[in-house]
Amino acid sequence: MDVASLREEVGLLLKRIGWGAADMRHIEYYANMDPSKKIQRLWRLRAMQVRAIKSRLRDENPHHTEEEVHRLFLDHLDSLREENPYMDYANKGE
Repeated sequence: MDVASLREEVGLLLKRIGWGAADMRHIEYYANMDPSKKIQRLWRLRAMQVRAIKSRLRDENPHHTEEEVHRLFLDHLDSLREENPYMDYANKGE
């Protein structure tokens, strides 16, 4: 199958699941991205998510110390793992 036919087939498949042309461009961009940049973005996104969750926990529990907030954060991660066993990462304590 040539690239043009494959691209058209993928485009039709994505349309069936509700994606548009912009999504396809994003997929192409990401597929052609340098792997080290993908990892760099992944870690940056992870750090942003951790900060956002801890910030929310601090706002919800203003009387807690940083250690207590961190414990709440770890409890939150544990609850996510219970909901989705595929999230059982090797770095459980982070």
